Amino acid sequence: MLWRRIRPRVVSGVLLMPVLVGAGCAPGISERKPGSSSESISAEFAINGSLKNVQFIESYEEGLQTARRQGRPMLVFFTAEWCSYCHQMMEEALSDTRIVAQSQDFICVLVDADKEPEVCKTFQISGFPTVQFLSPQGTPLNRLVGSRPAEQVLYEMQTALEAVTRQMSLAQDRTLR
Repeated sequence: MLWRRIRPRVVSGVLLMPVLVGAGCAPGISERKPGSSSESISAEFAINGSLKNVQFIESYEEGLQTARRQGRPMLVFFTAEWCSYCHQMMEEALSDTRIVAQSQDFICVLVDADKEPEVCKTFQISGFPTVQFLSPQGTPLNRLVGSRPAEQVLYEMQTALEAVTRQMSLAQDRTLR
């Protein structure tokens, strides 16, 4: 049944396969600017002026407050500087133009496991990378564990947006009664 739901979204008939996490992690490049704690990671701009990469807030609490204030769901990317799979996903899936465009509907938060271990513990993160989608109130929606291709990330982003829309519609219906 799940395959019937996702099959139309699979590009060129490529079967999506989970990638093992935890093995082979090595130091990699860092997206973090020295001295920044809760600053947003600078988004790179393409020649045409559109965003080239997803723009992240580097503090879970700041991201949650922003999501509540703006009424937008959260995409929380749990990562570690030493995780090569995290860097791979950042460079491949999270820089895909479709993901970058869809990310504008979310408050995107980057949680570094070494800098915010309590957040990782709260969400019971057991592997990296992990992408956790949350409602604007911080309620967990869906989750991806392991480095995933852009098609799967995009599908989960759309699923999270649909869930938030349903929640908002139900809340509005209750208010009208």
